[in-house]
Amino acid sequence: MESAYSAKILIIDDEASVREGMAVYLEDSGYEVHQAKNGLEGLGEFKRLEPEVVLCDLRMPGFDGMDVLRALTDLGIPTSLIIVSGAGGMEDVVNALRLGATDYLIKPVPNLEVLEHAVLRGMERTSLLRENQRYRERLERANIELHESIRLLESDQQAGHAVQMKMFPECDLELAGVRFQHQVMPSLYLSGDFIDYYRVTDTVVGFYLADVSGHGASSAFVTILLKTYVDRLRRRFRNGMDEVILSTALTLNSINS
Repeated sequence: MESAYSAKILIIDDEASVREGMAVYLEDSGYEVHQAKNGLEGLGEFKRLEPEVVLCDLRMPGFDGMDVLRALTDLGIPTSLIIVSGAGGMEDVVNALRLGATDYLIKPVPNLEVLEHAVLRGMERTSLLRENQRYRERLERANIELHESIRLLESDQQAGHAVQMKMFPECDLELAGVRFQHQVMPSLYLSGDFIDYYRVTDTVVGFYLADVSGHGASSAFVTILLKTYVDRLRRRFRNGMDEVILSTALTLNSINS
């Protein structure tokens, strides 16, 4: 809760003597007190100060206490508004509370300690409201960041899926007199399921089927490594560096190494 020495109080009343009396007492108690002589001036001061507590007269010429209540509610800035009025009956009290007033004091207030007690309750309420607002704002920011992370993840998955699909051979291909056809139906958008067939020589065709343990991006990444490494062995053979690709056992041993 705000301490008295940091809390701001705004008094809105068209009677100067009433304003001054409450202001002097509350300033002596350590509050930062501001005054406004009518509703419109009070609304402007409220927007400038955003005080923790507002003490407002109900009956004022023009823009009265009810108008102030409605305006502050529309602004949505957490505060506690206490009506301090000598006019009006029970209907006014009910209407003020319905519009968002947190307390209603009849003036002249016979004991200013009652006023300070109402101010303290208002400060506690405002402190809770503002903390809840900060908490909601943090949740909203976290929610936005989460949605952005999900969007980026989905984008990455789409890119990974596109890369993985391009790595598959043609689904209907004839190599060295052998006809290859396949249909891949992975359980997830990205998976460790992979197949490849390729020509090594005019009479030798390579073929392998991979089922990497696990699912998701990590398994898909392993299939990319597998494809890349087998292609490297094929290039080494074409460049006359070795004939590992001609032996299933040597190829598997090389990959495992």
